[in-house]
Amino acid sequence: MKVQRHKVIAFILTIFRKSFFENLSLKLISAFITLTLFILVAGESLQISKRGKIEYVTPENMIIVNDVPFEFEMILSGPKSLIGFIRGQDFYYKVDLTGASVGPSRVRINPRQLGLDRGILVSSIMPSTLYPQLEKVLVRKIPVQLNRVGTSVIEKQIKRIVFEPAEIEVSGPESKVSTLPNILTTVFDMRQVTKAHTFEVGLIHGDPQVSFLNVKEDKVKIRIEVLKK
Repeated sequence: MKVQRHKVIAFILTIFRKSFFENLSLKLISAFITLTLFILVAGESLQISKRGKIEYVTPENMIIVNDVPFEFEMILSGPKSLIGFIRGQDFYYKVDLTGASVGPSRVRINPRQLGLDRGILVSSIMPSTLYPQLEKVLVRKIPVQLNRVGTSVIEKQIKRIVFEPAEIEVSGPESKVSTLPNILTTVFDMRQVTKAHTFEVGLIHGDPQVSFLNVKEDKVKIRIEVLKK
């Protein structure tokens, strides 16, 4: 029994030696070629275009008043393995203006702050320089003005038109808010007024940098009061 087991082991070792040592030179050449191809493919340099988002951080009492980009585009190059990872990656660049003063600023996008792996080269960034302009935020109460058309059949009996609220608390850039004489309503047709009544009317909100603080959905109520007979 032991003799048979010894013969089986010897037979297996013989087969293993033949399979390993036969054509050894060809196997070594094949392994060398495979390794070389792997190195070449892994180290192949690629170039891609990638977009990123820009986030601005401003002081609490200031706002950016000029048009600034919220995206940038960069050309990246590097090994295929690293570029493949970057393809699905999102990039954000934070512009910290908390220490900036009123007026224009100049900020250059620093590629080192993008968190790129070593071996990735940034060929170009567009735009590479940002020019945000800061202005102080002003909060002010401004009266409402009715944008009326037509004439009511009870025009002579109308005692007064009361706004609720009578003033709009407005927040925005100082240069814009300080010069606003009033807040105009959307067109209100007086021909619909036939008795004392309360209506809801919208406010014209033309500047996205100016916000209304004390109203909901940019609307006010107008109460039509008439003289008692």
